[in-house]
Amino acid sequence: MTPDETTEVFRFLLREALLIACPVIVAASSTSLVVSFLQTLTSIQDQTLSIVPRLVVVALVIFAGMPWFLRELMSFTSLFFSDFSRFIRG
Repeated sequence: MTPDETTEVFRFLLREALLIACPVIVAASSTSLVVSFLQTLTSIQDQTLSIVPRLVVVALVIFAGMPWFLRELMSFTSLFFSDFSRFIRG
């Protein structure tokens, strides 16, 4: 496998990982932003109020998105292994 082929495989892998992780990261970030804004308005600085909503939202996003996550991972894996033969030197 040449360095260009290795780079292409890792680029494809990182793109897929980012695509799958993006909904969870966006949900956690937006929840943190809203909770921080509400804590600033009410002057309540309890750590539990910032962690628990984020955990709940992330768990809900993972649970709701699991069929899509698994479909994307299965599609990536089957495409990767079907195309893997071109990377093997014969």
